[in-house]
Amino acid sequence: MRAFTFGLTALVALAFFACDSDKDKDRANRFKFSAPPCETDKNCIDGFICKDKKCHKGKRTAAELAAKRKAKADAKREKEAAKKRVKPGEGRLHVRLCPAFKNTPESIGTIVAVHQETKSRHMVHLATETPDLGYQSVFSFYSLPLGTYDVTCSYGIQVRGIPDVNKMKCDKEAKPCREELVREMQVVLPADEAPPEMDDKGKPKMMPCDFQAE
Repeated sequence: MRAFTFGLTALVALAFFACDSDKDKDRANRFKFSAPPCETDKNCIDGFICKDKKCHKGKRTAAELAAKRKAKADAKREKEAAKKRVKPGEGRLHVRLCPAFKNTPESIGTIVAVHQETKSRHMVHLATETPDLGYQSVFSFYSLPLGTYDVTCSYGIQVRGIPDVNKMKCDKEAKPCREELVREMQVVLPADEAPPEMDDKGKPKMMPCDFQAE
């Protein structure tokens, strides 16, 4: 009788474990089927990675992480190169502010270039071109239609959404300049740009100032 009871208990236990195992498989299959869609690992929760447009449990290898960092850096460099690429038939315009623009959370400033004939207006925001808390003196329009431009610069601060800006005056050596505020500058083809002046060590000199902060 005791042997029969043990055998019956064993059969019940096996049936229970088999049932439990089937439930685990069913849960796994349901999770696999319902795995959320994704484009990158950022779309998945911790402990999951994006594979074949679905979130799957796992983690990236060191080699995969290094390749991802390299791809991100390459994409950033390509984006910067595309931004600085001159369109066919156009030229560049470089403007130097002296002593320099410092990018603080409150700093704001713009350089505006208006084509004298077409009146087309182009703008560079100083804060977006300068590293956080960094300094920058030369700002560039990397591709503009050829011709003469009226260039002006304003800078200042913004507190609680209220801007307080001033117009920068042309540097005393910067010619031509109208009304002390409007710098007239030429945009030519890159092949026609004047080569930079060199110092005694054969390195390019810093371009002359166009605008001077008071």
